[in-house]
Amino acid sequence: MLTYDYRGIGRSRTLPIASERVTMSDWIDDAQAVQRWLANRRLDAPLVVMGHSFGGQIATTLAPAADAIITVGAQGGYVGRYDAPRKQWYAAVMRGLIPAVTRGFGYGVG
Repeated sequence: MLTYDYRGIGRSRTLPIASERVTMSDWIDDAQAVQRWLANRRLDAPLVVMGHSFGGQIATTLAPAADAIITVGAQGGYVGRYDAPRKQWYAAVMRGLIPAVTRGFGYGVG
């Protein structure tokens, strides 16, 4: 098993998180680099990609070389299929609370 931090997260962070200038595209590049590194070293074992949240959303970028993909909490931001009042609550959180917290702290918190 191999786990890693995205650039600017966890032990790979070198600046205060609000000062990091990394993008989600950088994180996709990180995931693909880790996959290439691991694929060059694998020993007759299946390559299973497991991603949580954003990691699950980008797992398909690794799909051509992965034998299996497991996603956990890899939701999108679309709330249209929820019933009221849950739809309104989720929409308020995603369009109001999360942006406000992000503006207030300079980054998302979780």
